Amino acid sequence: MKELLEIIPIADDVIALEPEELAGVLILAIKSRIEKEPQGMVNFGNLVGEIQRDSPSGRANYPREKWSLVETALVEAWNWLEVQGLLIPASSINGQNGWRVLSRRAKQFSNANDVLKFSVGRRFPKEILHPVTCHA
Repeated sequence: MKELLEIIPIADDVIALEPEELAGVLILAIKSRIEKEPQGMVNFGNLVGEIQRDSPSGRANYPREKWSLVETALVEAWNWLEVQGLLIPASSINGQNGWRVLSRRAKQFSNANDVLKFSVGRRFPKEILHPVTCHA
């Protein structure tokens, strides 16, 4: 998996992102991870563990004094994904133990911008629009 440290190497950049912006990055990282996992599941605790150790590429982790702020940003993004129905509990006992899978819709996203477009669409759902009658 391309870890968060590799995608966003500077802790302050992670902290500065809005939840839905960081969620777009997380979806890409999660998609990369689950392609290599037999069950296709992710766990938030594993994600947090990645920010507190050196990455496989040898790059040092985020500075210890930033861990709490980065973790808060990740919690917000993870929660946003769950609330939007993009990250859902895995089946059976796995889901009860915190393991998550991407929803069918989330699997369709190919980049972080797709998530932002989805976010904008959710803010202004088409269901609230009044149908416009066109007269020719």
